[in-house]
Amino acid sequence: MNNKIIGELRFNSGWEKKDKVIYCGKVYDIDVNFVAYFETDQVTLEQENSYKEFLSNKKELESRVEEEIARGEIIDSFYPVLLLVKRNGDYGLVFDRKDREDDGMVVVLKPKLEIVDTDVFF
Repeated sequence: MNNKIIGELRFNSGWEKKDKVIYCGKVYDIDVNFVAYFETDQVTLEQENSYKEFLSNKKELESRVEEEIARGEIIDSFYPVLLLVKRNGDYGLVFDRKDREDDGMVVVLKPKLEIVDTDVFF
């Protein structure tokens, strides 16, 4: 599917595309997932607006993510893998743990900046 705001997307348990983020001075390739339950589900207006917001404020958000993680003194233990954009427009950057990929966290960017367990956000 080609979305006029987001660009080319493919369906894989939601609409997906590739992007890059900078974390701790290193560029990471990440997936961006726009939650959709069926291939017939379109990307919502809220998802489009949130992704535009993310792109417009990307450098600031990357810095805020690093600051938030640094507070917990765990900055070197995690790396970004996914930006998950929910149907209602809430979104967060998902991190895997370097030594245990199944033990990740999410830095929620919208509705408010906070770190939560992946089970809480998904």
